[in-house]
Amino acid sequence: MYQRRMSIEQGLFLLAFLLALFFRLVHLGAFALSDAEASLAMQALQIARGEVPPLGSQPGYVLLTGVLFFLFGSNNALARLAPALLGSLIVLLPVVFRPQLGRRTALVLAYFLALSPTLIAVTRTADGKAIGLTFLLLALGLALRRQAAWAGICAGLALLGGPSVWLGLLGLAVAGGFSIPVVRSLWQGETKPAGRDFWIRLAAAGLITFLAVGTLFLQAPHGISAAASSLVSFLSGWVAPATQNLGLLLAALAGIEILPLALGLVGAISRSRGGTPVETFLIRWLVIASVLLLLYPGRQVADLAWVLIPLYILAAGTLDRWLASLPEMGLVGAAQAGFVFALLAFVVLNYLGTYSLQELANLQLRWISMAGALIILVLLGILIAWSWSVRIAMLGTISGTLLLLAVFNLSNTFNAGGIKAYPQANIYQSDGYFQEADLLLQTVNDISRWSTGDQDTLGVTLVGMKSPAIEWLLRNAKGTHEEDFLSPSSSPAMVVSAGNAEIALGSNYSGQDFVASERPAWSLMSFGEWVSWLVYRDAPLEKTAVILWVRNDLFPGANPAVSQP
Repeated sequence: MYQRRMSIEQGLFLLAFLLALFFRLVHLGAFALSDAEASLAMQALQIARGEVPPLGSQPGYVLLTGVLFFLFGSNNALARLAPALLGSLIVLLPVVFRPQLGRRTALVLAYFLALSPTLIAVTRTADGKAIGLTFLLLALGLALRRQAAWAGICAGLALLGGPSVWLGLLGLAVAGGFSIPVVRSLWQGETKPAGRDFWIRLAAAGLITFLAVGTLFLQAPHGISAAASSLVSFLSGWVAPATQNLGLLLAALAGIEILPLALGLVGAISRSRGGTPVETFLIRWLVIASVLLLLYPGRQVADLAWVLIPLYILAAGTLDRWLASLPEMGLVGAAQAGFVFALLAFVVLNYLGTYSLQELANLQLRWISMAGALIILVLLGILIAWSWSVRIAMLGTISGTLLLLAVFNLSNTFNAGGIKAYPQANIYQSDGYFQEADLLLQTVNDISRWSTGDQDTLGVTLVGMKSPAIEWLLRNAKGTHEEDFLSPSSSPAMVVSAGNAEIALGSNYSGQDFVASERPAWSLMSFGEWVSWLVYRDAPLEKTAVILWVRNDLFPGANPAVSQP
């Protein structure tokens, strides 16, 4: 019986991991890289080509992706593959912390982490945030399990994850400082003592991993200085102007993560007194991580992941206790939960429909029907409380509400990172979405093929603009380069300029504009537009265009004598 229960539990954990892989890998390369992603991907491509580029502050991502590019070539999917695969390992976190969390809470937490819209969006982004987040938390859990070598390996990888890992590490350190007795009880609660030998093995494994991966086995020694620059970048974020409005953080938390937010806050409030040492630490960590994120000017919406980890754990504990109480409902409570779900869904759908109605009579009818549904819901609860028990009525009402929130959260899971549609409405992406990247690349390739027979022969000159996304897009075109301005005597084959720029090109060029950046106008959106974005990912967009200028003699039917740049 025990072995059967363990095999079922292992199967459920495996299913959670497979779900995590699916949502992180599906359509991974379908959308163009943003400027921030492409800047790191270009560094990785230079590493793969044997060059020595100046590395930024995320050497772990750059070096690991450089290896993938060297082995398999470069494309959008491979640019995002390392964080997607390594970020999926966060589902192992509940397994590592199972002694502290309990078996059922750990299992519930695994599904929270696998289906988290925020974590899916973070791991589907070509940078090092997912690497730092996953391996820092795994290092802590493995250290608690006295797995010195594995903890050191994870710690070494985490330090290569970029500036974001320092924000998470600071939150954990401050929370630990305010919870020293709790941390001591957790640390000493293990059966294996952590002596000097443990710390030596952990430090040795961490240092070897840091040096080996951080220098790509001595192929890129400057990776060590890049890792140090991640700390400098994090510290400089405290004095830099704020880059993200707090409203975006609140929209992502309260709108996209509404189910774990509701369950986590209930858990934090209910367990603030009389909770276990783990719950006490989690509550303090949640508060401190939230305060740090609000105070840190260099924050990104994706940094919300550091707040969500303790929130998810508290939410998993709350949901575990709630699931244990469900047998008390019986058939009556289950039927009530179904009615509550249907009535609330009816109210929500009708409310959303009010934003598209123009006729006053139809609008009034919608509000009357919503009020009627809410009255029926209240009367149903009173009837069940009077006929059966208040407990059953409460369980049925809350269960139906949670079911609706779960459906909404699952919809956000499918929308995370642009999996389902509307990648330009991704709130976690700091840059705009390159809407017509494929069309621009196809046009450049066609022009080159028409005039030379090879789609990669003619290069493109980028004039007066810095766009890593376009550089990445045209990475295979020979001779592609940047110029601050064009010489009057020059006549490059193709030129890309900003849509509002004026460049000195003669009449022998033809131009076509392409949408290079598309993102919601967050600061200008009304409440109704926020609701539409939250449900349908529909929002007013700000667009930025670039113009591709092509020399007229390169078009079919023109003079075939082409002087290649």
